[in-house]
Amino acid sequence: MNIKRIAKCGLSVLLIPLFCGCISTAVKIGAEVVGKVLDDADTKERAKKLIGSEVAAADEMFGERMDVLHDVNGSREWRVYPVPYDLLGKNRFVVEISDNKIVALTKTEKGGDQLDIPRKLLLERKVKGKSPEECESLLDFGSPILTVRSKVTGSLTQLYGAQIIEGLGAPSYCTLRFDKDNRCEELAFVEVSASTKKKPF
Repeated sequence: MNIKRIAKCGLSVLLIPLFCGCISTAVKIGAEVVGKVLDDADTKERAKKLIGSEVAAADEMFGERMDVLHDVNGSREWRVYPVPYDLLGKNRFVVEISDNKIVALTKTEKGGDQLDIPRKLLLERKVKGKSPEECESLLDFGSPILTVRSKVTGSLTQLYGAQIIEGLGAPSYCTLRFDKDNRCEELAFVEVSASTKKKPF
C-alpha cells in the first residue's frame, strides 16, 4: 500500500473528531509533538476543572509556562507546563487552547518511547540538516499531520504518520525537530497512545 496514501488518509481520519464535537483525539495529535501521551487519572481530574475555562486558569493551576506552541497552519495553541514533583523532569502538562478557551489537557513524557531505533538512525541520517520541504520529500510519509512553531525558541516541529503498512505493527508518529534556521536536527518515532483511537491512520 502506498505510504503517502496511508498518511493522507490518516490525516482525514484524525481530523474527523473536530467536526463531531470530540476533542480528545485532536489533543493527542498536538500533545505527541511534545512527547508520548500518558493515560493518567490525576490529569483527567485536572482536565475536568480546566476544560471550558479561560486561558488564565491553566497558569493559575500550573504556574509558569515552559513553552507555547502554535499551529503554523491554524489557530490552535498548546501551552507546556512542568509537572510538579517530577524528579526526572521528563513529564509535561500540555494544555490545548482554541478560541481563547481551554479545550483539553494531556500529560506527556519526553523521550517516553524508543521505537524502531535502526529505522530512526537510517532516516535521521537522510534528513539531518535538511529543510522541512526536503525532509517531506525524503521521508515519503506524505504531508505532515501537524506543524507547530515555538513562541519561546522560534523552532519548528513537524508530526508525520509513520506506520509502514496499515494494520501491521504498532501505529506510530514520526517527529522532526528543526533549529532556528529551519534545518532538521532530530528525528524520533513515538507510539500512538492506545487511548487516542483504535485506527489512527
